[in-house]
Amino acid sequence: MITYLIGAGASCEVLPLVINMQGELKKIIDLLNEPRFALSNDPPLFGQNTTLPRGREDVRKRLIEDLQWLHDEISNHASVDTFANKLYIKNDENLTRLKITLSAFIILIQCNNKYDKRYDTFFASILKENAINLPKNIKIISWNYDYQFEKAFREYLNRSIGDITHLLNVMLPRHLTLDTSGFSIFKLNGSTDVISTNGGHITPWIDFFETEMSKAVLEKILFHYYQLSYRNQWETGVSFAWEKSNNGIVHITTQAAAKTEILVIIGYSFPYFNREVDRSIIKGMASLKKVYFQAPDGVRPDLEDKNLIVHNDWKQFLLPDELE
Repeated sequence: MITYLIGAGASCEVLPLVINMQGELKKIIDLLNEPRFALSNDPPLFGQNTTLPRGREDVRKRLIEDLQWLHDEISNHASVDTFANKLYIKNDENLTRLKITLSAFIILIQCNNKYDKRYDTFFASILKENAINLPKNIKIISWNYDYQFEKAFREYLNRSIGDITHLLNVMLPRHLTLDTSGFSIFKLNGSTDVISTNGGHITPWIDFFETEMSKAVLEKILFHYYQLSYRNQWETGVSFAWEKSNNGIVHITTQAAAKTEILVIIGYSFPYFNREVDRSIIKGMASLKKVYFQAPDGVRPDLEDKNLIVHNDWKQFLLPDELE
């Protein structure tokens, strides 16, 4: 069995790395502040409670305020994940605000860009007769909460993001299924979905991504942002693996990856606060024979072990020789 371990670098052609996060947040804030995205407050689409923002324009301004807050806060931390971990340790209610704002930012970025083309090449390489029959010997463990796999796979089936999530057998901390025998994607930090607090129903922020931002797309995003921020019937799908309440996703991922023989690590630098989860999953790979590292400059160029292979070519995702 071949397992891919995916980090932020795997989506770097579309989504910003840590070093670029502030700059991209500023671009999104500037975009939403453009006069062409000004909205009307009539009718009060999003709610009737007079203590809450009721119209589209009020909610747009609130979202811009939250994006500015996230922009300013991460300037004082090594990464948004570090900031999130700090809020978690402090039991600070702003952790929820961070998750919602981060989700909105990631969705906005993906609405204004196509998917990273390397995901398309990956699916073109592993699919054989048709898109429904995904190879059963591949598991994907991702630390990312984006829709890059889903967006790329949509090119083969042209279905909604919700349907694609089901077909790819995506596992989330708050949405686990028991069947992991076939192709599966385990999103350790959750995903930018909206999950009902009554029954766990999953709703994507955007079901059909456009090629660029428009008022109609923005209104869809604002609707979910409002529901997450001001209504208790919904919660964000972003849920960090190191939160103790998320032991389920780590457990099921460890079990599913136990028979891994080939591990391919793409764009992942093993940050310190992920160490317990990484150790649990990789230690459980009792049959592991070979590890491929793929990063722009090599993750561990000092290692010469013949079974630890570094690939510096970053034009497409590594497809090991062992992949049939």
